[in-house]
Amino acid sequence: MSLLARCCCGAVGLAARLPVPERLDGLAARAAIGAIKLYQRWLSPRTGVTCLFSPTCSHRALAWLSVEGFSGGMRQADAQLRRCGGAYSLTTTVSGETWLVTADSRRFGPEELSPHISNGFRAGMS
Repeated sequence: MSLLARCCCGAVGLAARLPVPERLDGLAARAAIGAIKLYQRWLSPRTGVTCLFSPTCSHRALAWLSVEGFSGGMRQADAQLRRCGGAYSLTTTVSGETWLVTADSRRFGPEELSPHISNGFRAGMS
């Protein structure tokens, strides 16, 4: 993972641990959504990292922030980024489906994986 990607993931981890008063949760969520959109537009293309998941971790974070507010959304985003950047294994079933299993034992099927992950893994198997 590139230094830029590690810094972005670290910023999410730090934000997830920030105590935000309930009355400021909506404002903090909107600020985080803006920051993620800036990341998607300007920083993500420069990280040299392609997300394992579809939708991407940043798109999932936008959805969580919109629904759960800052505190809940950032906790979910931090957990997802730990899965994405942590240890995982890829396996292919007999039927040719690619599955990803993360260090915390979460399983993600083909519909949740980025097409380049499952296609590249199968291509590497031939």
